[in-house]
Amino acid sequence: MTASPETAATPGAPDAAATDGPPPLAKNRDFRLLWTGQTVSLVGTEISEVAFPLLAILTLNASAGDLGLINAARTLPALAVTLLAGIAVDRMRRRRAMLMANLLRAGTVGVVILLAWTNGLSIAALCLLGFLLGSFAIVFDLAHQAALPRVVRPDDLPAANSRLETSLNVARIGGPGLAGGLVSVVKAPGALVVDLVSYLVSAVTLGLMRTPDDPPAPRTEKRPPIRTELMSGLRLVFRNRSLRALTLEAAVFNFGIQIFLTLFLLYGTRTAGLSTAQLGLAMTIGSAGGLAGALLMPRIVGRLGLGRTLVRAAVVAGVGPLATVAFTGPGTLVMVMIVLSFFTTLFGVVVASICTAVLRQCLTPNDMMGRAVSAELFLTGGVLPVAALVAGLLGETIGVRGAMLVGALIVPLSLLALLNSPVTRLATPEDALAHQAVSPRENGPGNGPEDESGAGATR
Repeated sequence: MTASPETAATPGAPDAAATDGPPPLAKNRDFRLLWTGQTVSLVGTEISEVAFPLLAILTLNASAGDLGLINAARTLPALAVTLLAGIAVDRMRRRRAMLMANLLRAGTVGVVILLAWTNGLSIAALCLLGFLLGSFAIVFDLAHQAALPRVVRPDDLPAANSRLETSLNVARIGGPGLAGGLVSVVKAPGALVVDLVSYLVSAVTLGLMRTPDDPPAPRTEKRPPIRTELMSGLRLVFRNRSLRALTLEAAVFNFGIQIFLTLFLLYGTRTAGLSTAQLGLAMTIGSAGGLAGALLMPRIVGRLGLGRTLVRAAVVAGVGPLATVAFTGPGTLVMVMIVLSFFTTLFGVVVASICTAVLRQCLTPNDMMGRAVSAELFLTGGVLPVAALVAGLLGETIGVRGAMLVGALIVPLSLLALLNSPVTRLATPEDALAHQAVSPRENGPGNGPEDESGAGATR
């Protein structure tokens, strides 16, 4: 059929479909606002990561057991809250969920500061407030991952995630040092004020965004039971071969690396004979590997594609722990090896994390994003406390170095989850979107848009 003059495309004119979506990343005002707010918030969070335990140590004379309780309370939401938070995120507008989470985090930090200034602080209060902070952080992170595909174009997702990951690694490098300086000058409660302000800045940037907020999942006259909604995210992850592979790879990697890291400081101080200052310096320098990975990731993906980059990044990330445990020598050389180990490991981890985030965002139906991502985080984060317990048991039975070697050997096994999966064939975000939409083997009934047209039932 010949197009009429009114409908014929004009050479050089922008395509109508192209103007409907978000603008290119370089001109994307809303992404700049989101990125700016997230960067400020991340710096504040990293300051809080140091100031929070120092507050317990300096104000309450906390013991090692007290610090263990506080840390457990702050990480417990990964198991206790994640799945429910995913349901909540899918029932809300995502940007509104992020805004509320930041305001609640600011309020919680404000309560900590007020209690510290009025001598009303206790270990129990820090545990409770730490649990609340961890819970609100999970809500924010889930909503953020679900909202990003709405803010940027699919082909801009790798670059957008790379910039966000760059901010995270800059915060990780500079945050602890800044926190130490602030605590020495204005004490721990004063340092926490910076974290409070950072959440408010992030809330303001979210409020200035113009991208239409995703509507919540369509309401029915009677919502399905909570148990059904909890299982829907897990069901999607397990039925989709690509999502299942990504989740299994991350879970195995996290299990092994957590065993290694749980005993790392003990190994460094007692086995290698390094001071805490030397260890801190080595870890700080090595953390630059994460920044390098975030900056180079778009170029690497442009050459290799998402799936192949993920596999190679997992290989690089697995080398560092093995090198650390295998090497013996004078303290200075051990310190150099730790720097190289952390650099290569974090380089690989960051590149792999960005690739995983992009693939997950494209493979998951938008209306299931909160529940699916929460299910994956529940499975990949739920192994961490178990791995920490295993590390302690192994350390007591076969020694610290032997236990770390077990963890280092488990890390490369995560590759097995990727090698026989469709993930390695997904080069671009568009590949992942098409894979989600048209592959009946990947998505069982009810797991993807293709089911709405009947394609999901076809073998």
